[in-house]
Parts: sequence; structure tokens; C-alpha cells
Amino acid sequence: MSFIYLLDVLDHPNHQLAFDEWLLNFAHQKQLSFIRFWETTLSVVLGYSNAYQKEVNVMQCQRDQVPIYRRCSGGGTVIQGKGCLNISLVLCNQQFPALSCIQMVNEEVMRRHQKALSAFLNQDIQVQGITDLTLNGLKFSGNAQRRKGSVSLFHGTFLYDYRLLDIERYLGYPSKEPEYRQKRHHLSFVCNLPISKNNLIKSLCDIWAPEKNGHLFCDEVIDLCKNKYDQESWIKKF
Repeated sequence: MSFIYLLDVLDHPNHQLAFDEWLLNFAHQKQLSFIRFWETTLSVVLGYSNAYQKEVNVMQCQRDQVPIYRRCSGGGTVIQGKGCLNISLVLCNQQFPALSCIQMVNEEVMRRHQKALSAFLNQDIQVQGITDLTLNGLKFSGNAQRRKGSVSLFHGTFLYDYRLLDIERYLGYPSKEPEYRQKRHHLSFVCNLPISKNNLIKSLCDIWAPEKNGHLFCDEVIDLCKNKYDQESWIKKF
């Protein structure tokens, strides 16, 4: 049992973020690989080094009671909510020996996802920026990575039925942007992929071919969330 499809058992968005970091550490100890998919409630998630006040429409989030969180990986600030599917890949060199550095992981994951979705939709999906997927020049997937030893956590979002106005409402204009964005505002830059959630998961699972389903959770995730991810010192770190 070397590549496991984890069934989602979590509800709270911050538990999901804490679980990804815990899973990276667990995979590093056990030398295992995992794939999981999850979807959560409306929230904003900062990349590790994003500036809290700069990347988010904080006042609007406060008025609408939309929580703001921070993840352990880099990349930009993203929106979460229904219609936005998350994938978390934890890839160990023992199962994926070719993926020995951040660049190689980025290239291989994006190649597989581009291939899977292009074939399923019979449309030209492109990789743009470093780890964005686009359809007709519009972004529907953004991704980020964190590495520990011989294991990589690669996680990202797929917009398939999201209320895109929320992106404009709650996210500021990013401090860093890929060249292909060309100064476009959010609603001129993003799109929903024309695919159902079930078919999206199926197409990605087909390309990764995990060997077994399973459940994995422990009280350490709750402790990590309580002691780190729920703390303002972490959320407002920058």
C-alpha cells in the first residue's frame, strides 16, 4: 500500500489546512504518498508569505463574516467555498523517484493535470505562469507546494461551479502576478471549468491511479489547528 486515496472526513476549512501540513509530516515519517479531494465553506486562504492587509479585502470579509486563514505553502491568496474543489497530493520519492525537487514536481503534476482535463473535455487546457491551468486564457486552477525531505505537498484549487463575484468581493489585487494576467481584474481573469465535481475527481484519479481508499485522522490535527492555524499570530503573520 504505497499510494492512498484518502476519503475526506473534515468540515472546517482550517482543519483541512492543518491536515495538509500534518499529512506532509506523517508521509515524511512513513514514506507514503497520498491524494485527497476536499471542498469547504466560504473563506479566504493566504499563502504562507502573503501580506494580510494587502492581499485581502479585510473590511468586506469582516462585514460579511468571512473567515481568513493562512496555509503552510507559498503561492497567492485564494478563495474557498462551494464550487471550488481542492486537491492535496503528498508525493514521496519512494513511490515517485523522478520527483526529486520542487521544479520537477511542478512540471510533472501540471503535465498530468493538463493531459487529464484536455482529454476529458476535448479542449485545449494550458499550463501558464508556473502552476496555473487555463482555458481560453482564463485561470481555473492555481497551485502551491511545500517540500520536506523527500516528500512534497502539492495542493491546489479547481473552480468548477464557483460564484466568481466572491473573488472580486473578498480578494485584493495580488501583489505578484504572472505575465499572462496582463493586469486583468479578477472577473476578466478567472473562469469555471465546464465539468461536474464527480467527473473532475474521476479524471484526476484516473491520471494518478491511487491504489487503495482509506481514512486517516488523529487528534494531532486538531491540536495543530488550535495551537497554530487558529492563532492570529499565524493568520496575521505578515
